[in-house]
Amino acid sequence: KELYRLTNNLLGKCTSTPLPSVYPTDQLPQVFSDFFVSKVRQIRDSIDRQVVHPSSHSVSERRFSGTPLCGFETVTQEAVLKCMKKMSPKTCVLDPIPTSLLFECSDQVVPLLTTIVNQSLATGIFPSCMKSAVVKPLLKKTLT
Repeated sequence: KELYRLTNNLLGKCTSTPLPSVYPTDQLPQVFSDFFVSKVRQIRDSIDRQVVHPSSHSVSERRFSGTPLCGFETVTQEAVLKCMKKMSPKTCVLDPIPTSLLFECSDQVVPLLTTIVNQSLATGIFPSCMKSAVVKPLLKKTLT
């Protein structure tokens, strides 16, 4: 193995992960985005095709027999604090403040978070500004 590494080094062969060469580098983000959007669309379409729409005679067989969810109970500050303490201390680039600072300021932050959660549960509206995510796909194999 060492001989191969040495030979590749001498021949100038790089061992970095290759990017697909059929696309210009500036187009790769859009290509990856299109791929994942298409993949999600295919999965959703596949699920939609597999969903069996109950006919009128089978509806009674599939009726929900549990307790229906009619609303949410409000959360307490203690419950929010308990959830915060269970959180991982990791910070995401979308976080407005580092997680460590959030924990240090929990006495001031918990009442505000409790209000936001309870308003969201009461109105059924989740704040749009909090509907963001960072998606980092991990390539299992290189594109050819």
